[in-house]
Amino acid sequence: MIIIDCHGHYTTAPTELETYRDRQKADLESAPLHQSVKGKREKLAAAGMEYVD
Repeated sequence: MIIIDCHGHYTTAPTELETYRDRQKADLESAPLHQSVKGKREKLAAAGMEYVD
């Protein structure tokens, strides 16, 4: 005899999380340097900024 247990879960996210993520995405679009400074010396230099370790 073989018993197969298969079930799924449906989880909803609170609306506050969606608002927070939308704000994060907007910040990244308006300030691309916010994404990642590490290894992006040329982007910083182009923006007139200096990378400091």
